[in-house]
Amino acid sequence: MARRKGRRSFGSMRQLPSGRWQARYRDLAGVQHTAPQTFATRPEAARFPAQVETDLARGEWTGLELAAVSPNTVAKAYRLLARIMDTAVEAGMIMMWWCS
Repeated sequence: MARRKGRRSFGSMRQLPSGRWQARYRDLAGVQHTAPQTFATRPEAARFPAQVETDLARGEWTGLELAAVSPNTVAKAYRLLARIMDTAVEAGMIMMWWCS
């Protein structure tokens, strides 16, 4: 099928009820991702998938959009990991490096 004039082949944009724009794209595995922020205008939203497409082509895309993760979420994840590691040490499954 021929590409329609003016239509992007990578990524998509949609206008939200708030009037802001949301950009979406698919990675190399076909998994859909949403931009970590919304945009005031459609052209601003269009730049985001264009940048991702460039990063994918260069092999620089990581898929890690940590800008969408709040500091509170990071702190909770760290506390959970610390509890898991402490439990593993207490159970003798791992040793702390300074205890060896």
